[in-house]
Amino acid sequence: MATTAPHHKSVIPSRHAARDLLFIFGFAQRAQAPKTIPCETPMIEVTIFSLVIIALSLLGLIWDVTSGLITSGVDGLFLLLVCLMMGGIFSLQLLILAWQRRRASRSTPKGGGK
Repeated sequence: MATTAPHHKSVIPSRHAARDLLFIFGFAQRAQAPKTIPCETPMIEVTIFSLVIIALSLLGLIWDVTSGLITSGVDGLFLLLVCLMMGGIFSLQLLILAWQRRRASRSTPKGGGK
């Protein structure tokens, strides 16, 4: 008498196996409503930090030019480029924060309705 193999789940992955693994490990997220920054949320800490970094970048640029380091070679050039990069990155961050707050204030209803 011949015996048959016991039935078991297939080792072939289902069509959603890759997606399920991504969700398990946190690489993919389920569709959710986009999180918006409410207009009441204070972003003063980020703004102050960005302004300090921008001011330090400007001071670095001024010092690079006035001390003559910019004409001394590669060090002055790299200091100039780093200061421009840091100032640009944090200026862009301030612009994005201002744009988000402006967009959030436009989307809230007028009159303070609850």
